[in-house]
Amino acid sequence: RCHYVVSDYLDMHALETGAYDAAFFMESTLHVEDREAAFREAYRLLKPGGRVVGMEYVTLDGWDERDPELRRLMQMHSHGNGAARTPSAAEAVEYVRRAGFEIVEHFDHCAHGAKVHGDDYWPWWADLQPNWPHPSRTLLTAHPYVRHVLPYVLKPLARLGLVPAEVPRTAELMNVGGDGLSGLGARNAITPQYYILGVKPERA
Repeated sequence: RCHYVVSDYLDMHALETGAYDAAFFMESTLHVEDREAAFREAYRLLKPGGRVVGMEYVTLDGWDERDPELRRLMQMHSHGNGAARTPSAAEAVEYVRRAGFEIVEHFDHCAHGAKVHGDDYWPWWADLQPNWPHPSRTLLTAHPYVRHVLPYVLKPLARLGLVPAEVPRTAELMNVGGDGLSGLGARNAITPQYYILGVKPERA
């Protein structure tokens, strides 16, 4: 029941204009300098009344550009995760609004999860930071004790031709990105899931 198209989300002319009911961006626009352009493409593809949801990387109150440690962590995140500049929540909402959408609601989905689950909440960044693994909550493949070893396992496999040559370097970059991103998360400087719901006006 699904039809897949591989395309550039800044130029999706392979898809029909005004033919879709909804569009969903899941932690994807962090890789593009012009987020507004991505949402303009979604606007073009949607029918009047169509909805867009963006789960956006944005900076939070803990972000302070004057803090050298935070700048270092942001540089690690940007380099390792291939991320462009991270906007504030207000900027991210404005990108969606300027693309033509009416904003219905927006909030930090991770912070909402903390409110809902209370003492049972496991922070999104916790698996990526050094800590004693929690038996029922920890995603071991993301944990530093596992992922920091992975490039050393992959290098001999790459030399033997069992994995592509670029895979060990990719694992190293992902470690840099994971350390930077989770360090920012631990300081309440970033969230990967700022929820924005917009609607294309019926008059469009």
